[in-house]
Amino acid sequence: TLVDGVLYKSITNIGVRPTLKSDRILCETHIFDYNDSLYGKSITVSLFEFIRKEQKFDSFCELKDEVHRNIQAVKDMDY
Repeated sequence: TLVDGVLYKSITNIGVRPTLKSDRILCETHIFDYNDSLYGKSITVSLFEFIRKEQKFDSFCELKDEVHRNIQAVKDMDY
């Protein structure tokens, strides 16, 4: 994700969040090591690798555990 000319690693989810019973398609990006406000800024999100398909988990805890594994996988990537 490009913010103010600086490239940050990030992870993006595009989908309906079936575990949370949402039916709206959302795009959410978590930018690692970025703590400032993004309001009023233009950013560029580039997608490099597909991590996993969207799936419904039996519990929020299972979802949270999988998200943590996905975040670690992205942090470990070299790009």
